[in-house]
Amino acid sequence: MIAKKVLKELEKIVGEKHVSTSSMDLKSYAFVQGTGADMIGMKPADAVVLPKNALEVSKIVKLANKYKIPIVPRGAGTNSSGMNVAHKGGIVVDMSRLCNEMYIDEDNMVVVAEAGCSVYWIMRELDKKGLRFPFMPLYTAAPQIGSGVSCNITGNYMSRYGSMGDNLVGLEAVMPTGEIITFGPGGMKGGWGHYQRYTGGPDLMGLFVNASGSMGVVTKVAVRIKPAPEVEDILCYGWKREQAKELTEAMYWLQRKFVYDFFLINKWNYHSAEADGRLSIPKDIHFIGVISIDAASGQELEFERRRVVEIAEKNGGVDLGELGKFTMGPPYYRIWLSVSRWMQRIEATYFWCPVKKFPEVYDIWEEVCRKYRFWDEEHCPAWFSFHGRNTCDPYPMLAKANPTDPDELARLKKWWKELNIKLCAAGCVQYDLGDSFPAQNYKVLGPQWDLVRRIKKTIDPNGIMNPSRTYGGLQ
Repeated sequence: MIAKKVLKELEKIVGEKHVSTSSMDLKSYAFVQGTGADMIGMKPADAVVLPKNALEVSKIVKLANKYKIPIVPRGAGTNSSGMNVAHKGGIVVDMSRLCNEMYIDEDNMVVVAEAGCSVYWIMRELDKKGLRFPFMPLYTAAPQIGSGVSCNITGNYMSRYGSMGDNLVGLEAVMPTGEIITFGPGGMKGGWGHYQRYTGGPDLMGLFVNASGSMGVVTKVAVRIKPAPEVEDILCYGWKREQAKELTEAMYWLQRKFVYDFFLINKWNYHSAEADGRLSIPKDIHFIGVISIDAASGQELEFERRRVVEIAEKNGGVDLGELGKFTMGPPYYRIWLSVSRWMQRIEATYFWCPVKKFPEVYDIWEEVCRKYRFWDEEHCPAWFSFHGRNTCDPYPMLAKANPTDPDELARLKKWWKELNIKLCAAGCVQYDLGDSFPAQNYKVLGPQWDLVRRIKKTIDPNGIMNPSRTYGGLQ
């Protein structure tokens, strides 16, 4: 419980209507979009506060330090592993009101926005100018750009341009002490704005990428933007389950040849669409690769198309025709997300692995799902992965599950823990870490994680900033 005098001070900072201790409000902030919160086990915060600018965030952080109250920054609630939930209690700082400033700096080819601005809104504004966000995140609710840094969001088209952290050029953040700092050349008085990331010293901006608010609160972001392709197309190829190695070779060479995007999913993603008769996939096809290409002219696009066809068919791929367009674009936008009304009910995990290791990683996924009786139409073990130049960024989940059944909930918890441990033991790197995950997931990182905790202790001596993100903060 937070003392009444602290609540009164919070109300003075942001206004009475922007502070809540309502049991219903607190319960809603104990859950997140698209994950099995009832499986992981969430805890309500003691209060929710909605600041409108960086100065108010600074005052909240200083107050929390004074009384040693944990703080958890939160965007639109789309974090995939529940690290935007107050596992240790304290104050949730909802950043939604920090959306008053957003501008597109075409001279420097960056977009600058306050942390609460919707990434999807930014993408629409870029479309009007023939520009694009460097990748396209997939979330059931619009992610905010500040949390996009805190979670290092990924998405389609990162084969070409990488994740949020790869495109970050500027950052404003409130440090755990309450100090407001602008990182990068954009922080120079009388400078030329956020034109690139580095300043000759250590890359301090990286401390905030994928930190889930444990190193401070991101309040403003500058991200590189790209010109929209002149022409583009989507192709689609399928592979049998026993062709995982051939698929891997195709993925490797397509990414090495620099396709615009490679997006991999399995047959379970289309289960409901097939059952409803909206499409039909050959029964022996298990993997579906959606391949996006772009070019400066129709002639160049045809060259790129021939190159994709040659690589895919050389490695056993079967042309699935228009399925890629049904998957990725209008008028059947994202038909693969139509597995069921429970889509994204139970997320397994989110991680990185080398492209060449895909067959053994997928074997682990199938093995653990079969062990706990989830490899069936009742649960739809849906796999999809984004791809970098030499990596897979998988996001597997059970599209159907019933965690209200005590027996199934018990199996889900064992399945989830075993899967995370086995993937890390094999060499996969977690997308996120924290109290929600088995301790082995950070122990495999060795001394580098010890250094993270030492840095955390230095800049956050009271351990108030999202302490569960670093496994109990200073414990």
